[in-house]
Amino acid sequence: MKFLLRHSGRRIVQLVMLLLFFSAISVAYGTHSNTLHWLWGGSTNDLQGGPSLETATGVGWISLTSNNPTGSSIEYGVTIPTSDGPVTGYAWSSNLGWIDFNPTGPYPAPPNTGAIRNGDNLRGWARIMSIADAKTVGNSGGWDGWIKLKGNAGDLTPYGVTLVTDANQISPFDNRFQGHAWSNELGWISFGNDASTNPPLGIVSLGNIPPPGLTLTCSGSPNPVTLSNGLASVAWTAFASNGVQPYTYIWNSLGGGSPNSGSGPSINTEYNSIGTKTADVMVTDSTGEEVNGVCEVQVNGEKDFDIKEIIPFF
Repeated sequence: MKFLLRHSGRRIVQLVMLLLFFSAISVAYGTHSNTLHWLWGGSTNDLQGGPSLETATGVGWISLTSNNPTGSSIEYGVTIPTSDGPVTGYAWSSNLGWIDFNPTGPYPAPPNTGAIRNGDNLRGWARIMSIADAKTVGNSGGWDGWIKLKGNAGDLTPYGVTLVTDANQISPFDNRFQGHAWSNELGWISFGNDASTNPPLGIVSLGNIPPPGLTLTCSGSPNPVTLSNGLASVAWTAFASNGVQPYTYIWNSLGGGSPNSGSGPSINTEYNSIGTKTADVMVTDSTGEEVNGVCEVQVNGEKDFDIKEIIPFF
């Protein structure tokens, strides 16, 4: 594959000066990501080494996560699914601003989708939002800001971004991406080349997606419940998620019922009085994380029946 530099440094500098204004007013970011490190766009003076340098876009480093030392006060990042599905989130370039990996259409050409994972490949489109914003007001110099993740070069040689399994991986997340994406305006962007530099040159690692944390819901049924012959039976149920199984459930209090405590994801209790009955349950996952939950049931009194004497009518 032959890589060519598409634009002079002067034009890129002029565009960057224009787009920095739009970057300041176009704020967009994500909260969690499973990508690490940087993409590499290089500079027009970097005409040495491998193809990722010969094809420098002039945009420099592109950060995939706010965990990188970029000085950003905004939490952002790009999340790539662990199986087929859409890529989400934003990367950051100090020269060009936010790069959206799930932009809306219309798209310039097939495939008509934002970035997606398909097997061990990325395909679809990302977009430089500052250029998109500038185009909206007719001030982008004819540029669109699209970045294509998989396609064919001018000589029909295929290019793209591929997930490569690390031979020393210890989990499904210890994988890396390699290859290049393409911008018609800016040229090649490297997704993986050399991990020996500091920061790593174009290295994209898949980290573990931060879990949302152990959660717990509970309920009592039926609700409300009515005393019958002085008693009402309630089935309490708890459900834990987003933790590391197995879970342990402890019912610390069941609102004065019989029984008034117990264990397990469900428990039955009888009540002999009316009022709001409150259950207090705690779940613990296998890592020792604990979450408490409280749920309520309303116990109503037995219905009164008025028996009136029926006077026969003659």
